[in-house]
Amino acid sequence: MQHRGRHRGHLRRPAEDVRIAVVAADDLVTVFACDGSYDYLGVRAWFHGPLDDGAGTLTNADGATLELDIEGGKFSAELRGEGVTNGPYEFTGAQVESGQAGLYWGQIDGWVGGWIVDEAGDQRGAAIKRSTDDVSLVVIDPSRTEVVLEDQVDGPVMPIARMTAPTKVE
Repeated sequence: MQHRGRHRGHLRRPAEDVRIAVVAADDLVTVFACDGSYDYLGVRAWFHGPLDDGAGTLTNADGATLELDIEGGKFSAELRGEGVTNGPYEFTGAQVESGQAGLYWGQIDGWVGGWIVDEAGDQRGAAIKRSTDDVSLVVIDPSRTEVVLEDQVDGPVMPIARMTAPTKVE
C-alpha cells in the first residue's frame, strides 16, 4: 500500500475498555493505546516509528509491542507485552474524518498526556509524570487548548492539541 504523502487521519477502535488511536502519514506512524477513565488506568502505551508499506511491528520503551497493518483507510492491530494489563488486545478500525474525534496530547514539566476521543465524545486518557509515574486522570475538553491537572498539588496547566501528524512522544 502506498501512502503518497497524504495524512491518513485518526484511527481508533475500542477493545473492551482499551482504546487505540493511530496517526499515520506516508509510512510513519504514532499510536497511543489507553484505558484511562475517571478512576482507573491499567494500559497506557505510546508507539512511534516507520512501517513498511503500511505494516510493521513497533516496540516502545516499556517493551510493549504493537503489530499494525493499515490499508485503504482501515487498520488492524495487536497490542501485547508484560506491562499491558490483561492483554493482548486486538483492534480494528477506520479513518475518522469529522468532529472532535482523534488523538489529543500534551507535555509540560515532565508530564506527558494522551487522550483518545471517539465520535460520541467518550474518551480514554491520562497524564503521567514520567519521573514518578504519578497519574492525573483528568478529562479534557477537545475544544480547549489546555487542561489543568487538578488532582495534583499545584496542578500544572498542560497545553493540549489534536495530533495531526505522526509525532514522537517521550
